[in-house]
Amino acid sequence: MDYLSQLRIIAKNSGGIINNKIAAEHGISDRIPFEHTITAPSGKVSSKAIQEECKIYYIKPELFGLGKTMLTTLRNKVAGYDLERTICDIVRSRNKVGSETFLAALKMYAASPKKDLNKLNTYATEMKIAGIIRKYLEVLL
Repeated sequence: MDYLSQLRIIAKNSGGIINNKIAAEHGISDRIPFEHTITAPSGKVSSKAIQEECKIYYIKPELFGLGKTMLTTLRNKVAGYDLERTICDIVRSRNKVGSETFLAALKMYAASPKKDLNKLNTYATEMKIAGIIRKYLEVLL
């Protein structure tokens, strides 16, 4: 079974959204993740097998669906987040992903013709990180 098939099964069985690989699919990262990571709504209990296989990030249920979409990766349908939500998640976890990954993602987003700054601002406001995103993007745009 290939890597993405494994991720699809993990996400389906956990009720979560796959995080790793999504940034690369959006063209804002070229890094290969070292571990499987998923986002799940807080209060959702994942199986022991999922917990052993993945790093699970829990988020408020009202934010869980924000930017949720289905992505096709190597003919696999995978639940993920859209480009703007992915940027918000990277900014929220900037201390965990490292400054090089964080800054590279923001630079690639700023240069992307697919960026939607209005949507990014809406998501960032909901997630209470609008000021942080604005501070970095003012320099890049």
